Amino acid sequence: MLSFRVFLGMIVLCCLQKAASIFLQSLGKPLLSMSLSLLREFVLSVPLALILSGLFGVTGALYSAPAADIVSFAAAVLCIAHVFKEMKTEEKKLEEPLKTSVCLSILE
Repeated sequence: MLSFRVFLGMIVLCCLQKAASIFLQSLGKPLLSMSLSLLREFVLSVPLALILSGLFGVTGALYSAPAADIVSFAAAVLCIAHVFKEMKTEEKKLEEPLKTSVCLSILE
């Protein structure tokens, strides 16, 4: 019964990871978005299912999806943090010419 609850509890992380992937897609970052999706669906899920089921039997197979959810969620958080930092840097670059032009127009 515990493994069924764990599986359902990690669905929240899976949903947040998918939301992050959609968010990245909407920002025009298709490769990063696709990488996050593939990370969970293929890169982690299949090997973890094979490895954990070999080590722990059926219980290992049940825990492979939550384990993939945890790792892919962590990767999504790191990607989103990186994109926000990148956006902040771009914003500062765009503000500099604007500040300069405002200051010059005041001086004129």
